[in-house]
This record gives sequence, C-alpha cells and structure tokens, in this order.
Amino acid sequence: MNMKVTSLKVDPDAEEQSAQRDVVITDIANRIGKLSISIAKILGDVTDTSNQLNSQTNGLHGIASAVVEMEQQSKSVLSSANDAVQITHDAEERVSQTSTRLRNIVNDVTSLIDTFTLVFEQLSELGVTLKQVSHISREVDSISRKTNLLSLNAAIEAARAGSHGRGFMVVAQEVKNLSDMTGVATGEIEETIGRLSSELSQLLETAQSAVQTAGGIREQTNGIGSEIDALPETLAQVSGAQQSILTSTNEITAALGDVRSNTASLSEEIEQSSERLGSTLSIMGDIIENAEALTGMASRLGVETIDTPYIHAVQALAQEVSTIFSKSVEAGRISRDALFSRDYTPIPNSAPEQVMTPFTEFTDYVLPPLQEPMLRFSDKVVFCAAINVDGYLPTHNDKFSQPQRHNDPDWNASHCRNRRIFNDRVGLAAGRSTRPFLLQAYRRDMGNGETVMMKDLSAPIFVNGEHWGGIRLAYSAD
Repeated sequence: MNMKVTSLKVDPDAEEQSAQRDVVITDIANRIGKLSISIAKILGDVTDTSNQLNSQTNGLHGIASAVVEMEQQSKSVLSSANDAVQITHDAEERVSQTSTRLRNIVNDVTSLIDTFTLVFEQLSELGVTLKQVSHISREVDSISRKTNLLSLNAAIEAARAGSHGRGFMVVAQEVKNLSDMTGVATGEIEETIGRLSSELSQLLETAQSAVQTAGGIREQTNGIGSEIDALPETLAQVSGAQQSILTSTNEITAALGDVRSNTASLSEEIEQSSERLGSTLSIMGDIIENAEALTGMASRLGVETIDTPYIHAVQALAQEVSTIFSKSVEAGRISRDALFSRDYTPIPNSAPEQVMTPFTEFTDYVLPPLQEPMLRFSDKVVFCAAINVDGYLPTHNDKFSQPQRHNDPDWNASHCRNRRIFNDRVGLAAGRSTRPFLLQAYRRDMGNGETVMMKDLSAPIFVNGEHWGGIRLAYSAD
C-alpha cells in the first residue's frame, strides 16, 4: 500500500506578516503602557488639584462662616455704638445741666467763703473795739474813784461848814452815789467785756481755723471749677470718638457684606470647578482602566512586553500563596472563617492606625518567605505584599514592617505599612480583581512633596476556589 505524503509549505510572507504583527502589537502594548503611566501621572495631578480645590472650598466655607460671624458681631458693635452715642448725647445734656448747677454751687461756696472771711475780719475788729471799750471802762472807773474821793472831801468840807454846807452835803452825797453806781456799772461792764473777750477769743480761734479751711476749700473749688468746665469738652471729645467708631463700624459692616458676597460667589465657582474636576477624574479613571485592560489583553495574546517577566512572576507567586493557604485550611492550621474574617481590631495608640485580624499572625508566619525573595527579582521592585478584598495588608516586607514610633506619624507612615488598610483605587482594585492579572499605574507619595510613578501588578489569590484577595508587586515605571 503506497501512501502519498504531501509536504506542508510555510508561506514566508505569512511568517513575516505575523512577525510584523507581533512587533506592532508589542509597540502598541508598550505605547499603551506608557500612556497609562502618563494618564496616571495626570490623574495624580488632577487629584491633587481636586483635593486642593476641596480644601480651598472648605477653607472658603470656613472664611464665609467667619465673615458671617464677623458681620453679625460688627452689626452688634454697630448697635452698641449707636446706643453709646445716644447715651453719650444724653450724658452731655445732663453734664451740661449738672455743670451749670455745680458752677452755681461753686459760686455760692465761694461767696460763702468770702462772707465767712468778712465775718472773721469783723470779729477781729469787734475784738479791737472791745479792748477799746475795756480801756474806756477802766478810765471811767478811775474817774469814778477820783469822783468818789472828791465827794468824800466835799462832804467833809460841808460838815465843817455846818448849816451852810448842808446843800453842798446833799450834792456831795449824790455825787458819791453816782460815783458808787458808776463804779458798780464799770465793774459789771469790765466783767461783761471780760466774758465777751474770752468768748470772742474762742470764736476768733474757731473762725481762724474755719478761714484756713475755707482757704483750702477755695483752692479745691477753683480746681473743681476748671474740671467742671472741662467735663462738657471731654464728653464732646468722647462723643466725637464714638461717632468715628460708628462711622468706621458702618464701613466695616458694608465691607464685610461685600466680602461675604464675594466669598459666596468664589466658593460657588470653586465648587462648580471641583464638580467638573470630579467628572474629569471619573472619565480619566475610565480611560486609565481601559488602557490598563488593553495592556493586559496584549500580554494575554502572548506578546512580550517590558512587563511580561513581572506578570509571570506575580502569577506564579499568587498560585503558590493560593496553594499554601488552601492546604493550611485543609490541614486545620487555620480555619476558613478565620482566614476570610473581616473583623478588624484597631491596635491602641497606633498612628497611622494599624489593625489586627484573626489571620494576621498566620500570614506573618507563612508570607515573608514567599514575599521577601520578590524584592530581589529586579532592582525596580519596591514592595511585594498580599492584600484581601478590603485592601487590608496584614504582612508587609520586612523593611516596611518596623515598630511604630510614639508621636511620629510621618515616619510611621513610611516605615510601618503592615497591618494597614489601603482602600484607595489601586489597592481595592488589586484586592478585588479576579482577572489572571491586573496591571495598574499610579503615583506614589514618597513624602516631603516627592512622588514617583509606579506600576502595580497583581494576581488573584484563591483558597479552595474562593477568592481571598491578591498579591501585589509594585515596581518603578521609570
């Protein structure tokens, strides 16, 4: 039996076209990868701008609230200033009336002091007069004694004259009686003058003290008079100052009203811009997701790209982790419920907050031997870690699993990234994706305002067919 063998001929043109197609697809994949990175960078910048706008919006809301409060306070001050001006106006009128009364009182006091001084002077003159009367009284008393002596001599002479001297005797007796009465009267006058002099002396001492006091009162009333005259002028100055405050407060209130209106308009414009940026972010998120999907499709077509080695490595690692997790559940080293638990218990005093789950100690034991070697896969690799569907990263690489420092959240954020929940866009997508692999681009904040563009390659982890999360491999996009 003869068999006829027909040889297959390969068309050189088809091979060339296939090779060219692969080159084109590779070029497209690379370009799409670069486009994804560029879009991710732009997305990061737009996100920063959006965050800044949101912050500015919140700041403007705070400013607007403060301006409203200041405006209310300004109106309250304006009301108080109006009241103060009215009160000052009323006080001016009362002070003016009181000043007139006080001025009249001061004048009356001054007049009374002058009168009291005049009385003192008259009392002094009266003392002089009493001294003169006393002197005259003593002279009268002397004359009375001499007259009494003369009348005695006349009586003797009349007695000698006998009957011829009887008439003269009568005259002499009357003169003696008059002299005796004069002596008694002058004695009484002298006694009265003595009492009057004593009382007048006391009165003069009191009057002198009163005059000295009155002199002090005069000096004080003179000062009070000038102060009384200054009161209306001072109140007028106060009224003028209050009127200036009132005018300024009116201007401030009007200015605050303008600021409030402008702030409200600016806040509304920023909110509208923020909303537009939010829509832009959503659109750009869709674009970057589509670009990442295209990159994945190109890789799944078997076309070699710069990411192919990383894809193979992360898929192999995800398969290894899935196997170990599955066998651990089957062997009873950890229960299914514990491994899939979503009970997150905060670690006290951790900043940023770290949390524990029933499976954290398990992953701390099994994952480091699998994750640490990936750091040596390429000098571009930054980290390799498994996360669950909530973005919880229980066990990180050793260099990112340092003990937290007290009161140093910035250092902790960079060096203590284990036991943290990363529920950002990239983290959640990596944990929830069930595709053979997911390639994402994002901008990583390195602190101090420095950022680097990263690629995040993830592959899903399944435990006995049930999706647990994914393994993330992050490497530099440069």
